[in-house]
Amino acid sequence: MDNHFTVTIHDDNGVKQFNVHKFIKKAFLYTGLFLLSIVLIAAGTILYLNASVDKLQSKKNEVAQAYKEMLRQNQALQKEMKSTTHSLLAKEKELDELSDSLSQIETLIGLKPLATESLAERVNMTMLSSSHRATLLELIPSGSL
Repeated sequence: MDNHFTVTIHDDNGVKQFNVHKFIKKAFLYTGLFLLSIVLIAAGTILYLNASVDKLQSKKNEVAQAYKEMLRQNQALQKEMKSTTHSLLAKEKELDELSDSLSQIETLIGLKPLATESLAERVNMTMLSSSHRATLLELIPSGSL
């Protein structure tokens, strides 16, 4: 019994004796179970968080791929827009040259070019005037007959 320490408590209900080595064994057992449960909970939490990180990483990769695809489409659209802009500028230049040529033709046949009328109306007026003048010139005797 030298290895045992006995604690005796007297109260109204009687006398209680506690062997310290049994109490320490129980304390170590409960502490060990508590630490084991903490380790198991921590391991479960780590595994859950690791799985969540893997899912987020895969979603991040998908978003990155979608972003790259959008960038590629954006570059293609910008190229197409530049091409369309260049084409539009070339057509505008051609239209200005055509308008200048039409103004010269209107001046030659005796019409006053009006800036308020559309180009199509100006062409129609010029065409009618030219056809009328050609008919008129055919009907006028030239003296060679």
